[in-house]
This record gives sequence, C-alpha cells and structure tokens, in this order.
Amino acid sequence: MKIKNPRSCVKSKDNKIVDLCRGKRVLHIWACDSPYTKDKKEKNMLLYDKIDDVCNYQLGIDIDTEQIAYLNKFNYKCSEIIYYNMNDEWWMMNDLILLYFERQLNIWWT
Repeated sequence: MKIKNPRSCVKSKDNKIVDLCRGKRVLHIWACDSPYTKDKKEKNMLLYDKIDDVCNYQLGIDIDTEQIAYLNKFNYKCSEIIYYNMNDEWWMMNDLILLYFERQLNIWWT
C-alpha cells in the first residue's frame, strides 16, 4: 500500500500568509524575523519582502533596531518598519493600531 505525502498538496505557511495579504493593508508584527533577517533577505525567503510584493501597504513593527535600519535601506514599494516593543508596552497596542490607520488615511488623502 502506498502512502501519499500529505505535504505535497499543502501550501507553505508563507504562501498562505501571502495569499491572505494580497491587495490588503497589513500590520506585520515582528517583521524583521531576527536573527535570520540578512540570511533570509539574501535567499529571497523573508516574509516581509513577499508581503510587500502583493499588499497595498505594510507597516512592520519590531524591536531589533539594527535589523529595522537594515531593512529600511531597501526601496520597498509600499512598506516600512518602525520600532515598537510589545513586550513592555502591550497595553499600548490600541495606540499602535490607531497609528496604523492614521498612516492609511494620510496615504488615501495624498
């Protein structure tokens, strides 16, 4: 009896996430994927890049300032990453979401 490989018909997690982000505005939490940022960027495996290719806008947040600076050097078509520490300021998440929507309004009105 042959057993089929169930993974052969299942999309990868990244592909599923990219499909869900297609044409949408995305708040990407832990966007840098540290400490693997540079390695994944060089191998075209960084989820942040994949989402940028398909979304209308992506706001990434992360706590790794070095990797944020590294990724912000690249010319993304509709994405940016900012510093935000959810570990210390989890109670401010509503403010972050409001900031996200305020940025969207600025994009829509320009």
